Amino acid sequence: MVPPADYVTENVELGYATTAYRAQGRTVDTAHAMVSPTTTREVLYVAATRGRESNRLYVDVAYDPDPDTSHEGMTEQQTVRAVLAGVLANQGADLSAHETLRRAQHHAEDFTVLAGEYQTMAREAQEQRWDTLLGRCGLDGEQLVQVRESEAYGPLLAALRDAEARGLNAEAAFPKLVVGRPLDDAEDPAAVLHERVDRWVSAAGSRRQAASNLIAGLIPRAGGIADPDMARALSDRDQAMERRAREMAGHAVEHAQVWASRLGTPPSDPAAGETWMQAVSTVAAYRDRWGIGNDHRPLGPERAVKTIEAIGHRKRAQAAAERALGEWKQNVPKESRTANLVGELYELLAELDVRSWDLSDPLAVNRLGTLARLSSLLADYESVRRRARPDPDSPGEQVGGPDRGLWYYRNLGLHIINYAQGAYEGFEGEADFALDAVGRPCTGPRAWSGRWCSSPP
Repeated sequence: MVPPADYVTENVELGYATTAYRAQGRTVDTAHAMVSPTTTREVLYVAATRGRESNRLYVDVAYDPDPDTSHEGMTEQQTVRAVLAGVLANQGADLSAHETLRRAQHHAEDFTVLAGEYQTMAREAQEQRWDTLLGRCGLDGEQLVQVRESEAYGPLLAALRDAEARGLNAEAAFPKLVVGRPLDDAEDPAAVLHERVDRWVSAAGSRRQAASNLIAGLIPRAGGIADPDMARALSDRDQAMERRAREMAGHAVEHAQVWASRLGTPPSDPAAGETWMQAVSTVAAYRDRWGIGNDHRPLGPERAVKTIEAIGHRKRAQAAAERALGEWKQNVPKESRTANLVGELYELLAELDVRSWDLSDPLAVNRLGTLARLSSLLADYESVRRRARPDPDSPGEQVGGPDRGLWYYRNLGLHIINYAQGAYEGFEGEADFALDAVGRPCTGPRAWSGRWCSSPP
């Protein structure tokens, strides 16, 4: 292509291609950087910060390390996000001996690494046992090969270990599950068998104990290991995973991480506190195993669960979260606890992470204003109800002091409704009910239906 001379004169200036190493310390008007999966994060930082007016990255999503010997169209393409994520994880700088040791220790204690090692070793240690079981289940040679080579084979063995952890006789039941219905049309026999085992375990669960022989509440322990060296290696990783899960849970609770706060607080009773912490440890192990990261939800996004193993682990983590909340609720002081409505509102606001709300958003500002009025309302109600409440021993009479019973909260509800309707002096409602974070209860036929109106009647 030969551009016109006047265009070149007006819009084109001489530029130079260089490496990121040579570009360090230089500043140009615009920078255009080529990024491939082999780029290190240090080089990316330099390349992406040279331009004064703009910095553009051109990401190679079809990188071929040896194009001279490759075949066109055979290279699998990556997404831009995947390439950049790999680059950010690709550290090129030399590490100090201390940092190298720290990273090696962290890697050795990483729950995901330990879980992978344990499951690989358990599968190898029990391979002959399960192969023998598969061989007498009536599968033909081709089906046996399909099962053993399937990605679902590992989860299938884990499901059988889970059944044994529940006290079920997997060796007696599995052959019946295999021959119960033909597998001739199954694209993945291992996945079909895994589903059958899961359904069997779920059906038997109502009559048998829940799985208790689980590492950190997630991974079924391998039993019947004859090799003492293998048994010892599995035991070492078992203990390391339990320890790691407990440490992560303790750290999350101590530093009031949001996901842990949503599971309540440690009950004061020692036994209840231990049960609660075990459940939180299971959730911590799940988060670490599946890379939940900084998501504030205890189990993170459900869309991240894509594999059979991940789905099973999420179910166990969900059950653990429910146990933690149940244990916490059972041990929260009830009627005898002094009411602290304003303090509990502040705890709720912390859960909502109001400090991160965008104050340039009119709706967020409106909500904050409503919450401020609500805190004033709660303080006013609390100050009155601390002085007077019904006397349970003398109907119609009142005594002073705090109360947490039904009467207390029923009247609080009426207090909020009257306040929102403008029944009290000094509050006349929002001009635009559509933006009001409290709203106004419906009256007439729909009253007490639990719905709220968004405009005046």
